[in-house]
Amino acid sequence: MKSNIYLYIIWIFLFSITSISSAQQVVSNNLLQTDTLQRIEYLNKLSAEYIKNNKLDSAIQFSNEALLIAQLKHDTKGEANALFHIGDVYTSKGKYKKALSHFLRSLKLKREVKDKSFSVNLYYKMANTLARLKLYPQALKYYYKMMGAYEIGKKENNYVYLEYTNKKAQDSIMENSDVSIEDTTRLNDTSFAIINNPAMELPDDTSENMVKEIIIDSTENFEQEIESQPIDNKIDITDCFNDGKKAVGYGLMVHVKQPLPGKRRVFAKISNVGHTFVTLIKFNSDSTTLSRSFGFYPKKDNLLSATPLIPSTTSVFKDDSQHPWDEVVGKFISKRKFDRIVKLVKEYKCKKYNLNSNNCTDFGLDIAAIAGIKINETVSSWPLGKGNNPANAGQSILEGKVKDEKDKNDLLIFDSTK
Repeated sequence: MKSNIYLYIIWIFLFSITSISSAQQVVSNNLLQTDTLQRIEYLNKLSAEYIKNNKLDSAIQFSNEALLIAQLKHDTKGEANALFHIGDVYTSKGKYKKALSHFLRSLKLKREVKDKSFSVNLYYKMANTLARLKLYPQALKYYYKMMGAYEIGKKENNYVYLEYTNKKAQDSIMENSDVSIEDTTRLNDTSFAIINNPAMELPDDTSENMVKEIIIDSTENFEQEIESQPIDNKIDITDCFNDGKKAVGYGLMVHVKQPLPGKRRVFAKISNVGHTFVTLIKFNSDSTTLSRSFGFYPKKDNLLSATPLIPSTTSVFKDDSQHPWDEVVGKFISKRKFDRIVKLVKEYKCKKYNLNSNNCTDFGLDIAAIAGIKINETVSSWPLGKGNNPANAGQSILEGKVKDEKDKNDLLIFDSTK
């Protein structure tokens, strides 16, 4: 009898030890999982800090490590953040195709992250990258997706941090809660009118197909300037928008290429005076888009035409779809304003170019004014003359001296000087 009791006591003791050991193992596993998630978060934060300090090689090393661990541990948030940081590094290196590829992979995981701050930053970076790839309609769409996410975040009392390269533009967006855009659907004149309109969405499958097309050639030739070609004067450059399809929105982008990025120097090496041009965009109800980038140029009547000695000459429009830029400002506009811009373009077709009073920047500023975009401090002087010019217009954009007519600060603003 006693022996049975002893055996029973020993059995209970051993069972207790086993139970404690199992419990300890569960706790240990939980702690290990917690430590792993903290490690992923730490690596991502470290990567972000190194990107800010322009230590890109170290940043991508930490991001890749975070990505690998997050994938092994099925940490969706960590994986999405790591992909975002890798894309950010490629953007800083000027490898925009690779950047967009990583941003789109991050976008697929975003739905499970449910973080408005993350959505805002991801949409902004995607819009920036798309603009650099000269995919201007998609850039505008993602910019307003960003504004929609920002507004929703504020309505839900969530703190949303938006990391702009232009600090003054950041401040103006962060301080303003009322975002206004116009479109032909007249849906309340808010950013949600565009965000909630399916025709204005960029479906994920379209995004993937778009990326497959642009990353077929993995080379990045964005530093190589392609010369803009003259457009036949007999051709109406805005006629392409008469495609017979119903429009749900219109957009405008004003691009500036400074002679010296980040400087108010009117010219560099005498012949480089920079350039200002525009992009008009039409968004159709079937999710297709039309865009045309063009600028106002001198068509030299003689060797000294469009110089301080002979400032006036015949004009010509050129196709600037591949023209590089340093700064860009854009927004959605109403059909009424779009039609007024088209009318102005036709008027400019009959005007002479004048270096002092009717140059490429005058053209861009006149169109911007119709859209309600005001850029201040755009005039400076040069030998034998003065006027609006790309150096000052671009620098004013960099310095935040640009606003919307309604002072709603709903402008897309990018710069490529950093």
